[in-house]
Amino acid sequence: MKHIFFILAALLFLAGCKQAEITNNPTSKILSQSSMQLNLDKNIYHSNEQMNITVQIETNKTAENANIKVYGIYASRNRLNLSKTTNLSEGNNLILFEYKTPSCNTCSGIRPGMYDITAEVEYNGTMTKETKQIEIQQ
Repeated sequence: MKHIFFILAALLFLAGCKQAEITNNPTSKILSQSSMQLNLDKNIYHSNEQMNITVQIETNKTAENANIKVYGIYASRNRLNLSKTTNLSEGNNLILFEYKTPSCNTCSGIRPGMYDITAEVEYNGTMTKETKQIEIQQ
């Protein structure tokens, strides 16, 4: 019985050491030491209009192969779903996306109204995101 207790204590100790190693890894904290902002060129869009989306990431470290996603406007078949994998350099990074809004009609497009746009940045298992609302009119 003492052996089982000793083995369990050793495993818990090792698991705690491994967790501490992960959380103290400076590359895994890159997004906690940075800021991300979602910027849209307008708040109101119309059918089939060009939308310019900028994800601004300010970081104090470089990050290779960071995943940046922009998604939203969920309505039947139409939706915004774009992504890029890019290297982030120390300082200010601007990631640009373009999207043409869907037709705004009830039979083949979407209904006029408010829709969410979300930007998400993932690097090394850490994620940050921001959501903004836009209006789509006919």
